[in-house]
Amino acid sequence: MLSDREFNAAYEKYSRPTYLHIFRILNNEAVAEEILQETFLRFLEKADPGRPGDFRTFLIHISHNLAVDYIK
Repeated sequence: MLSDREFNAAYEKYSRPTYLHIFRILNNEAVAEEILQETFLRFLEKADPGRPGDFRTFLIHISHNLAVDYIK
C-alpha cells in the first residue's frame, strides 16, 4: 500500500491527465469527477509502491475500465 506522501505525489502528478482521459470518453464533467475519485480509491488499494513508473498506466487502465462500465 502507498504511503500518504506517495499517494499525494501520484495524485498531484496524474489526476489531471487521468481526468482528461475520462472526460474524453464520457464528455460529462460531473461523472468524470466521480470516476476520477473511484479511480484513485482503487489505485490506493492496489498500487505497488515499488513500481512508480507504472502509476500512470495503471491509473489510465483503471479509469478507462470504469468509464466503459459507466457507459454500459
